[in-house]
Amino acid sequence: MEDAAVITKDMKISKMLSSYPQTMEVLIKASPYFKKLENKILRKALAGRVTVEQAASIAGVDIYSLLYELNKSINNSIECKNIISEEMQNEETVKQKPGIL
Repeated sequence: MEDAAVITKDMKISKMLSSYPQTMEVLIKASPYFKKLENKILRKALAGRVTVEQAASIAGVDIYSLLYELNKSINNSIECKNIISEEMQNEETVKQKPGIL
């Protein structure tokens, strides 16, 4: 069995769109802000610099809901739930600091 493709919060929008063109529709459905990505010039100028997490923040969209929908567009929903769960656990681990700090 092959590993499932994964879109993470750290992935650049340009890489995601070139690898998974169907995600453009998911972005636009999540927020009208993403409609700007249909403009090839804007997409070329901005998408290579912005991560999925940054784009979600700029558009005012919940990152985990967006990640779920993006991954659902390229995987089945059970795999997506596992992917998002792992992302959330990784973030919680990073947020925890030792008592000394």
